[in-house]
Amino acid sequence: LAAGTAADMAGAHVLVVDDDYDVTTVVARTIERLGARVTTCSSLVSAQQYVRSPGAAWDLAIVDLRLDDGE
Repeated sequence: LAAGTAADMAGAHVLVVDDDYDVTTVVARTIERLGARVTTCSSLVSAQQYVRSPGAAWDLAIVDLRLDDGE
């Protein structure tokens, strides 16, 4: 990551959607170290439920485009 990126991530909320546990864990931990709050979803269905839930909001979404339960 570029210099200064950590300051830019402080206080942000990032949604990470991936069905690979290892990928989700590494990405979430990396982002959390930069000061952001992370919500993870392991399937398309759980991501859709989160996105549709009252008060759901995020600044950035990182999404696996080939989820097992995706179309």
